[in-house]
Amino acid sequence: MLSLMANNAYNEKDEVKTVLIVLQQSRFKAADAHKIAEDHAGLPGMLRSIRMSGLAEFAEEVLADLRGRKDEKKPGVSAATASNVDG
Repeated sequence: MLSLMANNAYNEKDEVKTVLIVLQQSRFKAADAHKIAEDHAGLPGMLRSIRMSGLAEFAEEVLADLRGRKDEKKPGVSAATASNVDG
């Protein structure tokens, strides 16, 4: 029974790590990335409370990355060019 519980905890840790990796590698619009970071701001604290401090540190890194994201400008389109386009 104890090994089953340990195995489940290990699987859950792997699942959380996988989700964090996907978030880190994804390309969201900046507003979406900021919203995800805001909605999950408590994740590192929760992970620490269940003694997963390494994963909590990784969550902090991912959330900081999401909070700091900016939308990428499309290559070849400058502000001057965009303002000259008739709409």
